[in-house]
Amino acid sequence: MLRTFFVVLIALLLCAGAGWAGAITVGGGWYAFNWGSGASAPAAENPFTFTTPPEGATLKVTDAYMAGDQFEVFRDATSLGLTPWVSQTADWTDDPDVAYSDPSWSHRAWGLPGGDTVNINIYTVTNPYGYGTGYLRVDAGVPEPGTVLLLGAGLLALAAIRRRPN
Repeated sequence: MLRTFFVVLIALLLCAGAGWAGAITVGGGWYAFNWGSGASAPAAENPFTFTTPPEGATLKVTDAYMAGDQFEVFRDATSLGLTPWVSQTADWTDDPDVAYSDPSWSHRAWGLPGGDTVNINIYTVTNPYGYGTGYLRVDAGVPEPGTVLLLGAGLLALAAIRRRPN
């Protein structure tokens, strides 16, 4: 009986230690992060590590569950910036897509250059509940500003050609 108890205990400890340790996949969807201990608390899963594809990537961070949390996001030791402060008036949600698309939830996106190994650390700045959960995701393909301008100019040229009388 005692032996069975220890076998089960060891199995549980090994399974608990085998969880996600911060390495994330570009294009892998939303990853949850948690914190406690009040303001300036780090996410328990820090650092989030990934390699950006050659075309670059977009990092998105959003609050979830209970609105009112604000984050500061760091790439290595350099601050990328803050998510905006919002009031605590949003309804509860555990869906990061809903929270990210709603302006009453704190969220923000950052463009990251391609071909880099990135270590992201997230800290709470405003944390009215003393604990919480947020989400981050990294998606491939950040168009360069020049690419967007070139595409826009091309579309305008096509529109002008179509409207010109023969």
